[in-house]
Amino acid sequence: MKVTSDLQGGKLEEDFRFRSLLFLALSMGAITGFLEGIGFYGGQAGRWAGHGFFESTAQPAILYLSPLVALLVSGGVALALQLGFLAFGVAKLTRARLLFGVLCFIAFFDWLWLTRSFATYGAVILALGLACAAERWFRRHWRRALEVAPKLFAASVAYICVAALAINYFAWRQENSARAALPTAAAGAPNIVLVILDTVRADHLSAYGYERKTTPYLETLAAEGTAFDNAVAPSSWTFPSHVSILTGRYPREHGAVLNGFDGRYATVASAFERLGYITGGFSGNMDWFSSARGMTGGFQHFEDGFWSVGAMFAETGYGQLVNQWLGWATNNRIVLGYKRARDVNRTALRWLDAAPKRPFFLVLNYYDANAGGAVPEPGFRNLFSSVPLPPPARGDTEFSPAHIDKPRSNEYDGALVYMDNCVRELVEALRQRGLADNLTVVVTADHGDLFGEHGLQGHRNALYWDLLHVPLIFWGSPGLPRGLRVERPVSLVSLPATLLETAGQNRAGQFPAPSLAQFWKAGGDLPAWPLPISELAQMPYPGLEKMPNYSGSLSAIVTPRWLLIDHSVNGPTLYDWTVDPENLHDLSSTADGESLSGTLMGCLKVRNVELRGASCPTEVSREPNSAAAAESFRPIGDQ
Repeated sequence: MKVTSDLQGGKLEEDFRFRSLLFLALSMGAITGFLEGIGFYGGQAGRWAGHGFFESTAQPAILYLSPLVALLVSGGVALALQLGFLAFGVAKLTRARLLFGVLCFIAFFDWLWLTRSFATYGAVILALGLACAAERWFRRHWRRALEVAPKLFAASVAYICVAALAINYFAWRQENSARAALPTAAAGAPNIVLVILDTVRADHLSAYGYERKTTPYLETLAAEGTAFDNAVAPSSWTFPSHVSILTGRYPREHGAVLNGFDGRYATVASAFERLGYITGGFSGNMDWFSSARGMTGGFQHFEDGFWSVGAMFAETGYGQLVNQWLGWATNNRIVLGYKRARDVNRTALRWLDAAPKRPFFLVLNYYDANAGGAVPEPGFRNLFSSVPLPPPARGDTEFSPAHIDKPRSNEYDGALVYMDNCVRELVEALRQRGLADNLTVVVTADHGDLFGEHGLQGHRNALYWDLLHVPLIFWGSPGLPRGLRVERPVSLVSLPATLLETAGQNRAGQFPAPSLAQFWKAGGDLPAWPLPISELAQMPYPGLEKMPNYSGSLSAIVTPRWLLIDHSVNGPTLYDWTVDPENLHDLSSTADGESLSGTLMGCLKVRNVELRGASCPTEVSREPNSAAAAESFRPIGDQ
């Protein structure tokens, strides 16, 4: 046959030298990665602009990182296969066909798996079929494929280099142009650091009365500054809550309830930028407090993903697949690219050291308490547990309302000690740099978490008190009373106005929510204050069927005694959070409770329609009769 005769000729010996096969592998890898990067970035943009809910994000750098990683992976596969071919004496044409088929399988599986439309086994089977079809094509066109491969490889390398230089140069130029345009800052303008502890409920902090010594340094900050004992998060998950913290607007107002923030409102970082501050954001939650979600407004520098080689690899398709397998195999002990609080501090301080000497506004997000990340560092993982290894892998186990996931709670408390240490290390590092004398530090959280309460784990599922009650501590502000504790419920939407007031620059109307500085100026309490609200969008997505917000959206309003949660389908429930912080007893069905619920529902609806609110009573005079309420105590249902 012709193929046989060709194999006997010198020309084919030249064609099937390893160099030719390596060029084939590298060019195929680059094409795989190029299409992957386009899919990541373009697909995200389409979903971001439309509807739905998605977990992964992509930054422009993925457009050159995906081709680079895929090229290197394919080259590694080719080298491994070549060693095997040599060991087993595989014929050269067979080598080329096998290499082409394996690389096609890897490419097809990568693309199919990343669509999230196929189970892993389904993607494997379909990729095998497509690879076999591609290999049959290669039998007929191998010569042309080998001729084109070096040219494709050269073009791929050129693209990767140009794209990397262009994307990084644009980011560098954008940051430096923003700095060059800064006005002169006011003399004596304070440095301000906002630390957001992702997924931290206040009742697990020793600074808020928890029996375990989880946050001794936050206790010190509270003793030397002012703490708000009943701060309320604007939502029960990261994304809408962070946007509310930055814009001073509630979720239905800023619209960032599922995917990206469209920038319709200016952020507090923009306000500080106009005051001549350098501004930086540093995130451990690289999925939801991220540049890809539109969170960079006003930040001259925003650092989330791509902070290390491991993080760069983890952003690609192959990296995500490896991370998924590693997380399963090690019970989340190894997560490639995971950014611990100490890493967040390190990147923030490195940037600050290289930045011009101006007053600064920094936002740092610590992600270590979130069950979606890696388990805490070994020194903290079992701090409150005798279990020598991490607890069993987290799953979809159902819990009764009275059952608590003790291993998860113990692990969580260890993470809090670690994060508390990192806050201390950050302040000490700023002190060593001579930056603590005119420094304001604010520590808060974006939402809480559940460990089995109400039969639920995690967050982003309901609006119970454990999900809304978060810490809020101010330290170092001029005129800040030492040891002041404010009991009245307040919302984190007041943070932008408060942060600006600590800098002496809070202009009327700049942000709609009032400044919390009024409390410490008044010595601790005020006769009237807007009632905090919280909102959670409906999420009717597969896998979330047991969550309260699967069947409808939720809104909540908090008074100094009452928490009303309204489900858009099931109606309201009412809890006295001061004596029932677990929200186990719904009082909405009592006679007085029904009346009170109606009053609060009216207030909540006005707030939801007019957003910034017309006239909401700050107190509700009528309360459920305690004897009748006690008789009607009942565990909650699916609300």
